[in-house]
Amino acid sequence: MTTSANNDTFAVNPFTLVFDALWSILENSPQFNADVKVSNRIHLNITNKTDPLKQQIQDSDLPEVILTTAGASSVGLFTTSSTSKIVKRYQFLISTGDPRVNQYLNQVQWDIYCCFTGWQSILGGLIWPVGSGRNFVKRADLVDNEEGLSNTERNRGVVGWSSIWTGEVEMHFASSDLINYRGY
Repeated sequence: MTTSANNDTFAVNPFTLVFDALWSILENSPQFNADVKVSNRIHLNITNKTDPLKQQIQDSDLPEVILTTAGASSVGLFTTSSTSKIVKRYQFLISTGDPRVNQYLNQVQWDIYCCFTGWQSILGGLIWPVGSGRNFVKRADLVDNEEGLSNTERNRGVVGWSSIWTGEVEMHFASSDLINYRGY
């Protein structure tokens, strides 16, 4: 069994691979790295941090970006006689702490929008099962953007603009690989 880089007890799985790769899409960009400090990129996929959310947010903690999972918009087992697919949804949550739209909101949104043009080289290169040579990501896109001023649910009580970029990642698998993973 090959284990995940972020959890040494779970087998590598496509959902974990995609989540990690979505962060890579952003963090490979010098512009995103310049605009959002490392400490303000909240990684929910790091196993040694049981509570990665900051409890007290200071001015230096903004802008903040969090990547979350957001369910699936389409699930199909045996969509053909030999393949299955799922379209997983992910959200990039942005909190700016600033009521001016040009201070962080527009810049970080633009960073994410432009970064997503790199999905094919990063997500498209993912392989599962490990060692099989089978790429499974067939499509990725940003599909929705919500934004608002001082929405306490979105920005955890921080006054200022917040935004949610929702993205989709369409994954296709050989149904036989899912059955083999199932183990019976």
